[in-house]
Amino acid sequence: MNKFFYPRLAFQNIRKNKSIYFPYLLAGSMITGLYYILSSIAVMVVKSGAKGSSTMGYLLELSTYIAAFFSVIILFYINSFVMKQRKKELGLYCILGMERRHLSLMMMWEVALSFAATLVLGILFGCLMSQMMFLVLMKIVHMQVELTFQIPLRSVVRTAGLFLGGYGLILLYDILVVYRTNPITLLKGSRHGEREPKARWLVALAGLAALAGGYGLAITCRSAVEAFNVFFFAVLLVIVGTYCLFTAGMIALLKLLKGNRHFYYRPENFISVSGMMYRMKQNAAGLASIAVLSTAVLLVAGSCTSLVVGEEDVLKRLFYRDGEVQCVGEGSDVGQVRDGVQAHARTYGVEVTDESWHFATYHTMRRSGDQMDFDLKGGVPAAVSCITQEDYNRESGSDLKLAPGQAAVWTNFSVPEERITVGRYEYRITERVEYPEFVINELNGMIDEALLIVPSMEDLKGLLENEAEYNRMFVPELRLVYRYNLEGGADRQRECFASMAEGLSGSVPTLKHVDDIYRARDDFYQLYGSLFFVGIFMVLLFLIMTVMIIYYKQITEGFDDHDRFRIMKQVGMSDREVKKTIDRQVRQVFFLPLLTAYLHIAAAFPAVCQLLTMFQMNQKGLFAVCTVCAGLLFALFYLTVYRLTARTYYEIVRG
Repeated sequence: MNKFFYPRLAFQNIRKNKSIYFPYLLAGSMITGLYYILSSIAVMVVKSGAKGSSTMGYLLELSTYIAAFFSVIILFYINSFVMKQRKKELGLYCILGMERRHLSLMMMWEVALSFAATLVLGILFGCLMSQMMFLVLMKIVHMQVELTFQIPLRSVVRTAGLFLGGYGLILLYDILVVYRTNPITLLKGSRHGEREPKARWLVALAGLAALAGGYGLAITCRSAVEAFNVFFFAVLLVIVGTYCLFTAGMIALLKLLKGNRHFYYRPENFISVSGMMYRMKQNAAGLASIAVLSTAVLLVAGSCTSLVVGEEDVLKRLFYRDGEVQCVGEGSDVGQVRDGVQAHARTYGVEVTDESWHFATYHTMRRSGDQMDFDLKGGVPAAVSCITQEDYNRESGSDLKLAPGQAAVWTNFSVPEERITVGRYEYRITERVEYPEFVINELNGMIDEALLIVPSMEDLKGLLENEAEYNRMFVPELRLVYRYNLEGGADRQRECFASMAEGLSGSVPTLKHVDDIYRARDDFYQLYGSLFFVGIFMVLLFLIMTVMIIYYKQITEGFDDHDRFRIMKQVGMSDREVKKTIDRQVRQVFFLPLLTAYLHIAAAFPAVCQLLTMFQMNQKGLFAVCTVCAGLLFALFYLTVYRLTARTYYEIVRG
């Protein structure tokens, strides 16, 4: 036998099955290119040496592992559709005398050619696009770097190694399928399972219960900590529920409709219900996958976009003034801090304005009703902040008057009584106040929180002494928070803020922390911008998989409907009636995953809003707008894909 027989046969198979293989190769090339781009940009960011590049590089490097996992999963999923369409061809080879080992050699060359083509095209695509995407990332994070064309060898090797392993696993899986399947079964591959599907009520009810459980966990989340603890489990329940309802629930519903004689025995309903039943049996897993992937696209796009768009609002909330100095200990003196800040500002020719200061204590406690204890056993976590009425009145312009044993409070949980207990101190609540904007809330509702306005500094010291009795890992401290603005040139302000810690280190012995809005803005842009950039790649990967599933679903249905189309015409239906009937079924099945994804997003909205508070993002309206916009754009994309793939479907049906 000619030594080039199997390579030539493999190449001819790919060429003859171009409607199946070309989309497969195109998707593989795009996935390879996307992974290379992400990996190379991670290397380029670190090499740039820009401020914050190490953190960004770590985040991008971490995302490459996530992208690698999804890339291999996508290749496997698409390959399963390719194998499904080629079962009859492989069975024919067996009938004509080819042994399984010969089929294995042929498939080895097919996979090798696919790997070579996707790797070369993918890396070429990645090399051309990586430089532009690097500039896009730098623009998103507001960093200025010098661009030099580079092709990181490490990224090329990692990409080649990843997809060599991925295609190797695909080859092993395909060979295993061939060896475990009877040739006659392969020959009947596309016609296997044409009997009417059975209604699996237990699976349908289990799916409904799983979906309800996932929705319930997501909707009832009260805090970011609770959402973080249950979200992954809720996602698993929703995924399981989606697959169960698509594979069993829809068939059970159609069975109920079929059992209704008045509904079923009408020409339009008879054909629609029967056709839908077979469509759901053959395409349920693909439709469920489309629904899950569509949900992932909308969640990632909506959340990442809202983080980037809402950055400035988060900064304004976290920075009551542009600059902040924090000191700890009873020896902290606001006059000393003020003099140090003003002296340092004068050296840069800028003036200190809008000064604000207050003393505060911060406690981690456990809450049970209106009682909060420093013993962290039992109850629910709670964060308690305390300030004095003197600082509160000065900064808020109020005239609060508290006697010993009294307190004004703000809580994000219900306190039914007029008393609140904090450690061994009990306070009678005389007033419930709004959260003062000068006390920055960095927890942002992630757990139960309370703010107590107490009569004097002695109350703050007493609470610190009470907490110290529990021998915590971190010693409780009295904190002085001094905030200010600067007036002068923008460049001089930035320079003054940037060197403030060094300027105060000698004159303020209790100095703990110095921060400013410019530094925080850079950090926010780097973090949120990197998340947004990674989100773009995840969305692209999910979209590729979604498009491929839709495309191969249309091809599969086209071959299945080809014979049905002919039979309908033979029993007396016109071309117009047949086309109308099938078109209605296709649209109903095709858009069901999109509606399911919208339902999933609506149920996940409360939990995702809670999770976003971990990034200081508490603008539910902004997240809602970004998600709705993402949903509309995705619907337009989905409709476009439907129209393009529908052409292939109708060509097969009429062929």
